Amino acid sequence: MHGSRLVGRKTKRPDLPEVHVVRAKGREYHYAYRGGPRLPNPDTHPLAYISAYEQAHAERYLPSAVRSQGEKTVGDLVALYKQSGDFARLAASTQKLYSSVLVAVEAHFGKLAIVALKSERMPAQIRRWRDEIADRPRAADTRIEVLSALLQWAVRYSFVSKNAARGIEAIHRTNRSDIIWTEDELRRLAAAATPECARAIIVAAYTGLRLGDLIGLTWAEIDFDVGVIERATNKSGGRTLATPPLLPEARAALESAPRVAPRALTSGLGRPWTQSGLGNAFRDARNAIGVNKRFHDLRGTAATRFASAGFGAQQISAFMGWEEGRVEAILKRYVSKRKLAEDAARRLRDASEDDR
Repeated sequence: MHGSRLVGRKTKRPDLPEVHVVRAKGREYHYAYRGGPRLPNPDTHPLAYISAYEQAHAERYLPSAVRSQGEKTVGDLVALYKQSGDFARLAASTQKLYSSVLVAVEAHFGKLAIVALKSERMPAQIRRWRDEIADRPRAADTRIEVLSALLQWAVRYSFVSKNAARGIEAIHRTNRSDIIWTEDELRRLAAAATPECARAIIVAAYTGLRLGDLIGLTWAEIDFDVGVIERATNKSGGRTLATPPLLPEARAALESAPRVAPRALTSGLGRPWTQSGLGNAFRDARNAIGVNKRFHDLRGTAATRFASAGFGAQQISAFMGWEEGRVEAILKRYVSKRKLAEDAARRLRDASEDDR
């Protein structure tokens, strides 16, 4: 609403609810609400005006006794996070990136008491902070990524009860079908995850199953003898079959899973994963290693694994329900012809040794 109107050559005065305006001696004075703090000039400093307004309303509902007793602030959270083992485990380049964004977090939210993060107004305030640099969408999205990582860490250690940045949509638009997890990233991701989440990640990376199909996968849909999965996909309403072959990594992961339920993949409690449960566990592991990729990007990863196993684009598109051209684009970008030739030669050697 109001923040988005500030982009352009001319800015329109923000029109915010509950602002109390006092006119005296030909001048206007704006207050966040009646009896609230005075705000900057909305005509000359509109962004500062909105920011001060949002902070005032976020703090409005905090008991004054809590604030006066030195309640921890977002700035305190930033300092604690940077001293944490989670932050130390990030790659050096990721630490450098996060540190630069955390400077901006402190500048904007640093004095805000963490209790204020529970305010229903916080997501709107976070979006406005992101939109300050909306002309640089990747950088704007990185602000949300880092703030979300900070707040998710704070949730895990009970500083806050919820992550106010979770669910805030990205503004950079891209076709993610050609984004994959590298072997090193996948290894680190699995190491950072719980054993049950790591198992699901490996199965996804070596079958290409979507998250919804992965958590719904049953033992009856896995044929270990033939070495194939046959599942009616959720996305097509059951009209399309996903028929990925079982690569050794996926087979090993599935064979290690306890058979405590009809569904193949279960959480640490022995219950079938829910979409939100596995998604949250995945995000925790991803944030721990500082890689801004999604669960869905494991599908492209699987395409490269199938190619390395000797399957062609036409076969892979049939396994995964993707257009052949999309598969070819992934393979062209990530899998060199030499690598494919080397993998094929290795398989021939292995087969020859097995025949002896």
